Amino acid sequence: MNATEAPAGDAGAAGGAGSEGGARFETLQSIAEATIAAAQGVDEKYKLTERALAAKDTVVQTAQNLDAKYQVSSNPYVVSATDKVTSLVTAGVEQAKALDEKYEIVAQVKAVADRIIVYAREVDAKYAISATTARLVLNTVNTAAPYVEKVIERVQGLSIGGAAPAPAVEDAKAEAK
Repeated sequence: MNATEAPAGDAGAAGGAGSEGGARFETLQSIAEATIAAAQGVDEKYKLTERALAAKDTVVQTAQNLDAKYQVSSNPYVVSATDKVTSLVTAGVEQAKALDEKYEIVAQVKAVADRIIVYAREVDAKYAISATTARLVLNTVNTAAPYVEKVIERVQGLSIGGAAPAPAVEDAKAEAK
């Protein structure tokens, strides 16, 4: 069993109290898939990605126009500050490399991290932490599902950025699947 699955005997108990009639999730993967599907549906409906890209393009264009109009990038103060920042960053990187070569910091940190990972795997194998965590997450999500549906019902009819009203609860359930 991996960390995203609930123990087989607990599949029926994963919903917890109050989850009758709501969406039920059997694995963490199913929660992730439903979340991604819902996010994609919201993005498709409200064109969030397109709006963000358009806003980014507008900001870049405005910055270029302001630079052309006021010649900011050729200002001696800006050039001087850019040179100073570049030299400071370069000196910092060179100093860090020198310290790493002298004291082998990266190798030591990697060795400690490897030991921590091995220890964590041993503890997880001994106490079944991953399985317990997965089961608790599933119980929490399945218990919260009816409350989330009530929130969706309450915000029905609200609009986001002048777009069409939010979909009905049944539409939201269908999009999540």
